[in-house]
Amino acid sequence: MYIDMALSGCVVLRLLRSSPRTKRIAPMLDQNPLLQTFELPPFSQVHTAHLAPAAEALIVDSRRQVDEIIQTQTLFPTWDDLVLAMDDVHARLDLAQGMVSMLTAVDSEWENAASDFHLQLNSYRAELAVNLQLYALYVRLDASPIAALFDPRRQRVLKKILSRYRLSGVSLSATDRGRLTDLKDANEQLESAFIDLLIQATAAWSKHVEDETLLAGLPASVKAAMATKAREQGLTGWLVTLEVETFRRLITDAENRALRQEVCEAFFSLASDIGPHAGLYDNSDHLLVVLAGRHEIATLLGYENFAQLALEEQMAASTGQVQTFFQKQVASEQAAFASDRQQLQAVAATYGVFDLKLWDYAFFAEKIRQQVADISPEHFREYFMLDDTLFRLCELLHRLFGVQLVERMDVDSWAESVRLFEVKEYDEVRGYIFVEPFWRAGSEQAPNTFALRDRHKNAEGLLTRPIAVLQCNFMHSVDLPYLLDHNQLRVLFHEFGHCLQQVLTNAECREIASVSGYGRDTSEFMGEFLEQWCFDPQVLIWLSRHHQSGEPLPDDLAKKQKTRISVQASWDTAQLLITALFDFELHRTWGDGRSVKQVFDDAVAQVGHLHGFSARRPANQLTHIMQGYAATLYSYRWSGVLAKEAFRRFENEGLFNSQTGREFREAVLAPGNARPLLDSLQAFLGVRPAAVG
Repeated sequence: MYIDMALSGCVVLRLLRSSPRTKRIAPMLDQNPLLQTFELPPFSQVHTAHLAPAAEALIVDSRRQVDEIIQTQTLFPTWDDLVLAMDDVHARLDLAQGMVSMLTAVDSEWENAASDFHLQLNSYRAELAVNLQLYALYVRLDASPIAALFDPRRQRVLKKILSRYRLSGVSLSATDRGRLTDLKDANEQLESAFIDLLIQATAAWSKHVEDETLLAGLPASVKAAMATKAREQGLTGWLVTLEVETFRRLITDAENRALRQEVCEAFFSLASDIGPHAGLYDNSDHLLVVLAGRHEIATLLGYENFAQLALEEQMAASTGQVQTFFQKQVASEQAAFASDRQQLQAVAATYGVFDLKLWDYAFFAEKIRQQVADISPEHFREYFMLDDTLFRLCELLHRLFGVQLVERMDVDSWAESVRLFEVKEYDEVRGYIFVEPFWRAGSEQAPNTFALRDRHKNAEGLLTRPIAVLQCNFMHSVDLPYLLDHNQLRVLFHEFGHCLQQVLTNAECREIASVSGYGRDTSEFMGEFLEQWCFDPQVLIWLSRHHQSGEPLPDDLAKKQKTRISVQASWDTAQLLITALFDFELHRTWGDGRSVKQVFDDAVAQVGHLHGFSARRPANQLTHIMQGYAATLYSYRWSGVLAKEAFRRFENEGLFNSQTGREFREAVLAPGNARPLLDSLQAFLGVRPAAVG
């Protein structure tokens, strides 16, 4: 998952929506595609009429399997007939829900059917999570003499399963367990409502522009996209909207300061009590109730606060270690903050701006980049056509990790733009990657990768191949072909990093093979790691092909791009540190008497640099913390530090060095989550990483 900190503020992350499949049929259960065994999901065959009978059948069959497991394993639980058997039960539920999530459409009939489907299966999953008989079997297996002889991978799997049961409240009294369930259910609904309000607020705001001079400074491609949006609404001229990519380009390039201010104030007040739609889509109350619920959940489970609970799956041993990490990171950036601000103020003064505002930072930073590096995003993107870049990225992964990514033309998917790649080694398929490049209306905007199916073997040794789904969420453009700027190039690499974690593991149990089961600091590592190749001139030249001439990026432009990346980078750094610190402290100190805004203001003051940020409401659009990143947004910075440390070996031994790549794959990717990432990095680097110690 990728977080764009280019003063975007809006970090939204959820499954995309697709075109509706609402054909009215009455399928027989043996023909229901959600109940079949398949190598690749038959997305086009799934219709709304399949959902209700599939949910019922999945639950009935699962209950039968679980009852059989309990009956046969009570005296002597075994790895194959308990752990692997339950692995199969969960895998079937996961895949069915993953398929339905991908197909969820902006259509009332489909959404209602999908909502009911997920509600039934989630309710059943909640039963499994606190099934005392199953829990007793795992405890008995863990304490058995045979478990003492298990290899480290099996022992880690058992540890993770028992931890999950504990965090589900299985050891609580019936009253407390019921309260825990109610809190989790309420929070899940509120988290979803928070995101929906943000989507509505984003769609509700637009600015119709008929005077092109107001758009001075914007690239032709951006204005063309705005003109297309206007035509779609039956308007002449241009339509300015608040999609993240549009917002990022406007506050960076628009010469009209009043326009930048208007858009910036609208963007950073989305779904809040201020701004042009003040109170209309306000999700502030949702946030407060969710935070209170999380705190109570943590205390029920024996933690002092939710941040403590969130660290259970992370590398950090304590909240104190994370606080120390923040202190070191903030201190390390102060010199860059001061230097960049001084430079920005000097340049702004030449334009008659002596009081820098939030809507000025990105604009004048871009002016400085153009002066220093002499290469614009528009010039850079001419060399990075999506299709060619995707092909070259596949070749890079082949060189580094010895696997081929072969595109299949017979893809059955949930949207027309989706592409499918087989990941092959020695002519054997290891897994699959679905790539959906473009964002569609009605969905969230941040890029995302998730595990549709996990690699695992059953008791008979039958291997199920993993499937990863990569959603870049690039905005549709009138450009033919579609061209990538450097930020979009990083998105593509970052999300492919997550895909590699999913498809190149050798782990054979879902608990340690799925990227969805990693701690956030571990899961973000591969995204941050693969991004490092986007910053090297040698790699940029190799990746590039001009969309018209086919020539690679000239050496001087590649060097200028490297310079450009480093110029005035502190504004994005400051925003990342502020939002991460705010997220962590909000969950660590909940109940200390401070309001959400006061916690945010304190984070702004501690980091510094982004003066004026505290006057806005970024917390109301920080949806990462509603989708699994609560108290762990710091993981982007944490994993980024580790990624740079690992990348140095490639810098020393060669960025295309296949031997180094194979050793990285063997040490870091192959084990999956069978051991802590720090242990894997120690195996690769020869020393234990000290950067986050």
